[in-house]
Amino acid sequence: MSLARYIVLPIGATIALILVATPATAAPAVTVYEGAHAGFESPDGRQMTVDLNRVNGQATLDVEWSTHSCDAEQAPRTCSWVSRTAYDVEPASSRLSLRRAAVTADLVYDESRRTCTYTPAEEGEEETCAEVVRSVGAARIELAWTARGDVTQESYEDSEGRLHLTWRTGAEASGTAFGERYPVEQSLITQLSRTLVYESA
Repeated sequence: MSLARYIVLPIGATIALILVATPATAAPAVTVYEGAHAGFESPDGRQMTVDLNRVNGQATLDVEWSTHSCDAEQAPRTCSWVSRTAYDVEPASSRLSLRRAAVTADLVYDESRRTCTYTPAEEGEEETCAEVVRSVGAARIELAWTARGDVTQESYEDSEGRLHLTWRTGAEASGTAFGERYPVEQSLITQLSRTLVYESA
């Protein structure tokens, strides 16, 4: 892009009007980051975190789900863990703002299962664990966020001279995932955010 600039030059008794094109100062490049984060934890050992992120309009979803249980009624004591993860999922639909957000996605997740037995010993317990069993599964997630509270703003300049402007607000989230309804008990890390990153000149 260029700007037009007029220059007036005296030439003898004549005034010449010359149109000169000069480069315009380019606006700094801006990257827009938008996010919705939800964290859930239940007394029975279930946990789930969901991160919906959008960078310059391109949305991706990360989901981590886990559960654990222990049979403390018998000796030796046995505990089991199940973990499911799905990263960089392209949602079927999503929307993001500082007031509301929503996502629907079909997940193909990696699952791992682990079981350990704890036998009483002279000093504490002796742990014996079976090999981790890995598999792949599929599930649907539908989650919606609603902002709660005021929007806060913060800014900083990173080591490369880029200016970061961030707005964030607390939120409540609810929906379904892995055939379960949420929230069970919701943690305090559920929020909505928007960040503008200005490249250094």
